[in-house]
Amino acid sequence: MKTKIKTIVLLLTLCSFSSLLKAIELSGQTRNAQFSPLPNASIFFNGNKVNSDQAGRFKLSVDSNKYYRITVSKPGYYDMTHTFEYLELANNNFQIPPIELVQKKPGRVMLAFGGDTMIGRRYYDPYFNEPSLITPENRLNNSVSILRNIKQYLTIADYTSINLESPILKSALNSKADKSVTFYSHPDTLKSLAWAGVDYVSLGNNHTYDFLQGGLEKTLTYLKNSPLAFSGAGLNEADALKPHTTQLNGESYDLYGFVGWKGKKAPWQSASELQGGAALGTMHNLTSVISSSIKNKTLPIIQYHGGLEYSATPSLVTEQRLKHAIDQGAVMAIAHHPHVSQGFELYKNKLIAYSLGNFIFDQNFPATHNSTLLYVWLDEGQFFRAEIVPIFIQNYQPTAAVGQQRHAILKRIKQLSAMKRTNTERSGGHAVINKRTTQNTMTKSATREQQPFTQTSGVKNLYLISNWTESMPQFPAPNTSIRYGKNFINSSDYESYFTWDAIDRTWLFTNTEPTLIKDSDLNQYLNLEYQSGQITFGTKHFNRVYKPDAPTLLQLKLRANINLKVSAYWEGRQSKQRLQDAFINPTSELIGTHIVSPNTQWQQLRFDFDSPRVGYKSYRIKFVIEADKSFSQPKNIAIDDVELIEWHTAFSDVMTKTDALIETTHIEVKNR
Repeated sequence: MKTKIKTIVLLLTLCSFSSLLKAIELSGQTRNAQFSPLPNASIFFNGNKVNSDQAGRFKLSVDSNKYYRITVSKPGYYDMTHTFEYLELANNNFQIPPIELVQKKPGRVMLAFGGDTMIGRRYYDPYFNEPSLITPENRLNNSVSILRNIKQYLTIADYTSINLESPILKSALNSKADKSVTFYSHPDTLKSLAWAGVDYVSLGNNHTYDFLQGGLEKTLTYLKNSPLAFSGAGLNEADALKPHTTQLNGESYDLYGFVGWKGKKAPWQSASELQGGAALGTMHNLTSVISSSIKNKTLPIIQYHGGLEYSATPSLVTEQRLKHAIDQGAVMAIAHHPHVSQGFELYKNKLIAYSLGNFIFDQNFPATHNSTLLYVWLDEGQFFRAEIVPIFIQNYQPTAAVGQQRHAILKRIKQLSAMKRTNTERSGGHAVINKRTTQNTMTKSATREQQPFTQTSGVKNLYLISNWTESMPQFPAPNTSIRYGKNFINSSDYESYFTWDAIDRTWLFTNTEPTLIKDSDLNQYLNLEYQSGQITFGTKHFNRVYKPDAPTLLQLKLRANINLKVSAYWEGRQSKQRLQDAFINPTSELIGTHIVSPNTQWQQLRFDFDSPRVGYKSYRIKFVIEADKSFSQPKNIAIDDVELIEWHTAFSDVMTKTDALIETTHIEVKNR
């Protein structure tokens, strides 16, 4: 029998979250950027305010909440906002890691950078009959709403920039580029970005010319009539190479945007003497524009759109061009295009960001949901400090990452940056790069010094046993072996399932309507009520970023009051298969089956398999549950901690290569 797929809206049941918790006391310390205590700083939360004492310490008595967003402020310093999840603070006795503020002074400027941005396509027409985030009749309000949870992070900077990876049009034009993906964003996008605190957009990317000359002309007209500044594209090459010049705290800055490649065929995506497009980021063009800025006594900032999509590290072309820009005199180089975050490098005491990932985007596979917002402080053009805010794109909306998402993002950033001899430290919920901590040193994280490891056998979630700032354990205990892997499923523990009242687009259920439950230990899980037939659930979208022929573990916790047969499958999208066809007709392969008896305790179900070898573009996972139909009582199935872990190394008792640990979220130890 065909089951109609419904859009599921999860409700908190049994009792509200707040009724489970008592008032708590948050404590922490405020410091300056030189790590000294900062007295008399104001800490704000939900209308409450306390001041730090002479040692910079503070205590804040608050009502229980699922999330805690605090802002720290002091006259003469830049404000800073941090967000935390209840459970991550509870695991640390409600101690907030020390929060650092940067002092304002003449010639110092705070810049904010976000990654790839477009508000079109699935914002209007999502898959699986999900609710639209933007409707034509309420377009502007809906567009503003997408940015409501991140606005506070943008407005604290002196100047905020994003990569606008989309033409601005009211509707698609008949003439468009001959390419597989083209899209556009409505002009209300510009109003919403300006409302949220964005000052400047870079147009130097591979989608600016999606609707050719006509589309670019309209885009430039809309931008000129908006509050937003821009550069990186023009109606000819000369215009595309022009910077936007702005005055910030007594210094003059030139902002440039570049795309890294010409395109596949004419008409090219990059501008020439004969057509418009994005500025092409060749070595020659970089040298030319930077030389011009220096001659005009302005400080050049380079944004570059290039590299390989979904790669953890920059392509050699990207790295060489960004370092060339620094060599020529750029004060910093910011890159994007891979749609995932990459590392940072302090090169010649100037910052390179190799990829910021997405900022506002509708990509639906999980690798693209973990991202970053970057703050950079410059003193008369010289690097002083960078702060990396972890961003989780929930329901296509940028939010502050908390809990396991924060841990995964910042651990990845730390490991990737360490490969470039750049160390990240911690300030509150953010990562920090200081010239003092990185200059002329090889970090411990990069050298991977030997560390003892005493964990017992089994699969371990690093979020639960370590801090993201800690180095990776590499040596197993005697007579054991260890391997490293990454969990692909965001919100796999369901703790962030309802982040900021945004629906989660990860899961697909048939023949049941799940309910989100909070137990007495403050853990969230899903309850599935069994009626008849088969229950199926799994990830809606195909995981595009994976390694073929990799040992993989699919596991979940399950608790039920009836006998169950639980079967696990992977479903593949073939290399040349269209996405919509793959949703309906995926290749399906059984991984394994477990028979589960009634039990009041959680049971761990484990399914080991090898990821698809060749011939597949992506895959997703699915569970099929069949129940004992003779049981007359209400049939309830609880599920939690659904994890898809791709192992990046084999079991070993010797040192593991650094590059294998880049995205490690889980380890497994076994006895030999």
